[in-house]
Amino acid sequence: MGKSKRNREKKKEKQDSGNSQKLPVLSKLAAGEIEDRTWAAAAISNIVQDEEGAKQLMSSDVVSALLLAIKDSSNKLVLESIGALRNVLSVVGEDACQECLEKQGITSILSLMPKLVTELEKFAAKEFPDPKKPEEHYDCFMMAEHILSCLWSLAEYSEQAVQYFTTPTMMGFLFNLLELDGCPDSLCRIAMQFMNTISEENSEFQKIFSSNQEYTMKLFNILQSQSNIEIKLLSGSILHNLKQDNDQLYEHLLSAILQVLQYDLSAMIPKLDVAGQAIDLIPANAQVQHIGDLELTKPENKNTELLTKVLAEIRTIQLALEILTNIYSEEIPEVDEEMDTDQEHMEIVEETDGLDYLGSMLNEKGLLLKIINFTLDKIPELNHDSCKELNSEIQNLYTKHFSCLNNIFLNGLGNNWIKNSSEDAKKLWATYIQSVINYSSVSEPPVDHIESLATCIWSLSRAMKSCDADILPNESQANWLMNAADLDSPAPENIKLKLVGILGLIAQNKNQILANKVKKAAASAGTTNVEVLIEHLNSVYDIYGDNYDYNHPVYVQLKFNAILKANLSSIKTKFKAIDKRSNFALRDHAEECLTNLQNFIKYKDDEAKTLSK
Repeated sequence: MGKSKRNREKKKEKQDSGNSQKLPVLSKLAAGEIEDRTWAAAAISNIVQDEEGAKQLMSSDVVSALLLAIKDSSNKLVLESIGALRNVLSVVGEDACQECLEKQGITSILSLMPKLVTELEKFAAKEFPDPKKPEEHYDCFMMAEHILSCLWSLAEYSEQAVQYFTTPTMMGFLFNLLELDGCPDSLCRIAMQFMNTISEENSEFQKIFSSNQEYTMKLFNILQSQSNIEIKLLSGSILHNLKQDNDQLYEHLLSAILQVLQYDLSAMIPKLDVAGQAIDLIPANAQVQHIGDLELTKPENKNTELLTKVLAEIRTIQLALEILTNIYSEEIPEVDEEMDTDQEHMEIVEETDGLDYLGSMLNEKGLLLKIINFTLDKIPELNHDSCKELNSEIQNLYTKHFSCLNNIFLNGLGNNWIKNSSEDAKKLWATYIQSVINYSSVSEPPVDHIESLATCIWSLSRAMKSCDADILPNESQANWLMNAADLDSPAPENIKLKLVGILGLIAQNKNQILANKVKKAAASAGTTNVEVLIEHLNSVYDIYGDNYDYNHPVYVQLKFNAILKANLSSIKTKFKAIDKRSNFALRDHAEECLTNLQNFIKYKDDEAKTLSK
C-alpha cells in the first residue's frame, strides 16, 4: 500500500449498448426548426441526469448526435448542444469520454475556439451585438464554460488528451480569459480546474511556464488576492504541480485550506434533512418545468437552493483535501502495492528538508487536528430521493479525507502528534477500526470508503508502531480483524490485503497473541489470492522471527512450522503459476517470499533444536 494520489483510470471496455431504438429527442435534435432542435439539446441536458435516461441516450449514440449539432451555424443550437455534451461527458463519465475521443470529438470541440476567441475579443473591445438581431447573439462566457468543461472531462479521462491540450496557445487563451474584465467566477473556476488537471506531472506544461514566467506571477497574484476560495485553492495547486515549492506559496495555500476546513458539516445535516424532506413532498409532476412537450429544468426554491449551495461547498472541501493529498504525497518513496511489511519496505520515512515547512504547518497551525476532527464518526445518511447526489458527494468527501490522512501518516508527518498525544492517537485508531466494522456490517457496504479507511488505519498503525505507541484493540475488534483478514473470508481482496497488514502490525506488539490468521493462512494456502497470501506469510516472518514472546505459546504450541512445511509444495506451485511476462513484479515478489519461507522454516527448525538442548 503506497501513497494516495489521484490517477487517471485506465480505459475500460465499453458496455455493449445493444440495438436500442433511437430516442425521439435525438430525432428532433437532428432535423426540424432551430427552436425545436435547441429545445431538444436542452432536454438532453436534463435527461442525462437520470441514470436510466443516460443509458438510453448512450445506446442511441447521443455523443455523435451532439458532435454533429455543434457544427451547426445557429449560435443558439451550438450553445445548447455543447452544454448538453458537457453534461453527458460529466455525468456518464468514462464511456462517454472514450466514445467522444474515438469520434474525433476533440477536433470538433476545438473547432469552436476560433469564433469564441473572436467574440471574446469583441467583448473586451466593448463591441456588442445589435439587440435588434437576436440571431447574432453569442454568449461567449457560457460558450467558453461549456467548451472548457468538455475539455476538462476529457483531460481527466485521457493522458493523450492532456498532451493534446498542453500547448502555448491553450495556455495563452486561458490566461487571457482569466484577466478579462467581467469574466464570471464560474468560468474562472472551470478554466483553473482544467489547467490544474493538465498540470499534474506534466513536463511539457512546466516547459511552457518556464518560457512564460509571467504566468507563474499571475498565479501567485491570484493566490494572494482572489476572494473566491475555490479559485485561490486551484491557483495554489497549479503552483505546487509546477514545483514552485516555497514558504510563501504554502503559507497562502494552507491558510486557504484551513479556512475551508472550518465548515461545520454536522450543523448542516439537520437543515439538509428538512430541505430534502420538503422537496420530496412536492408532487412529481410539479417538480418539472415543461416547454412544449419537452421536460427541462426543475424550478428552484429555497430548499433546492440550499442543497445546491451545500453541494458546491462540499465539492470545495473535496478539492482542498485533494490538494492536501497531493502535497503530502511528495517525497514519499514507492511502497509495494502488496503492503509488504518486512523491515526493508516498512521503514518509516523521516521528515525531509523539502517537507519541513509543510510538517510545521500541520502542527503549529493545527492543520492536522483540523483534518482529523473534520469528519464525523459516521457518514450522515439523508434518506430522501432529492439528496441522492448529496449523499454520494458526502461519502466521496470522507474517502478523500482518509486518503489525505493516509499520506500524512505514511510520510511520517503525523509522528510528532502521535508522540505528544499518544492517547489521542490510540482513541483515533479505535474509532476508525470500529467505523470499518460498522460499515462492513450493513447490507450494502460502501466498499470504496471502507478501503480508504482501512488504508488510513494501516498507515496510522505503521506510524504508531514507529513511535512506540502500542495499538491495543479490544477483544471484539481483534476477533473481527482476524475473521475479516482470514484467507477464506468474503471480504474483497484489496480490503483483505490492508486488514492483513494492520493485523500484522498489531501482532508485533507485546501481549497481542493474534494467532488464528497465521494458522489459517498456512492451512488454506492453496485457495487464496496470491497477494494476500504473500502478505500473510510476510506477517509470519515479522511476528515470529525473533519475537520470543510468541514463539513458544503460539508458534511452537500450535505447530506452525509443521503446517508451513505441509503447505510448502502447494504454495510453491501457486507462486510458480504466476506468468512472468504478464505480471513480472508479482512473480518476482512471490519468488522472494518463497525463498524467505524456505529459509524461515529451516531457521525455526534450527532454533527448535537449539532450544531443546
